[in-house]
Amino acid sequence: MRNTKTNAFRRTAAQPLSEENNRSRVDADKLLPKAKDDRVVVGFRIEEGKKRAFKEKTAREGTSIQEVLNAAVDSY
Repeated sequence: MRNTKTNAFRRTAAQPLSEENNRSRVDADKLLPKAKDDRVVVGFRIEEGKKRAFKEKTAREGTSIQEVLNAAVDSY
């Protein structure tokens, strides 16, 4: 004998939502910007000696390398 309760549940769950529910629902993908669209990736290499001097300079000034790089990109 078939389980009618389970089949009825499956039919109900498979039905699409009514138009009213679809209209009131907010699509977050359309509202929020994509992360990959907001970021610009810049790649470069720094020689080891210059890298060490750069780290020492930022340590003396109390800034992070990321802050200095962000300021350089903003000024560019």
